[in-house]
Amino acid sequence: MRYGYIFLVIFIFSSCTTGAKLRGQAKEIQSLNATIHDRAYNCAPKELAFAESNVEFGLYELSQGNFVKASNHLTLSERNAKKADKMSDFEECRDKQVAMQVEVTPK
Repeated sequence: MRYGYIFLVIFIFSSCTTGAKLRGQAKEIQSLNATIHDRAYNCAPKELAFAESNVEFGLYELSQGNFVKASNHLTLSERNAKKADKMSDFEECRDKQVAMQVEVTPK
């Protein structure tokens, strides 16, 4: 019986650490997604969509206490974010700023 309590305490503390670790991983992926969003939207929209959606799915699963599914979603999200980053790391993928001057005609 004593070992059962020890196992329960270890399980509770390990799940808290796992949850914190997965939340940290999700924040890193969200930061990467925000950094690459504009250029990846142009050149790797599918990978960006998978990365953004799977990090949200992972956070949802994490909030439900399902660490295995959360980890799977975050792994998939990270893989797609890195792929989108690599696919969109070209000058053509960056948004171009166009300056226009408009003259108003007097009435």
